[in-house]
Amino acid sequence: MGVFLGWAITQAAGMELVVPWGELALFLTAAALVGLAAAASPARRAARLNLLASIKTE
Repeated sequence: MGVFLGWAITQAAGMELVVPWGELALFLTAAALVGLAAAASPARRAARLNLLASIKTE
């Protein structure tokens, strides 16, 4: 959406949009890896819990 908005603004202003696709792919990949790493620890911990014991203490 951000690239589209930038493209629309530059088209309206009569300019050319230059997108560094390699860097964009690198940052998106890094963000995905960080998100997976941040979600892995809580997911592993939740998978080890005894579901019935957890419900019983609530």
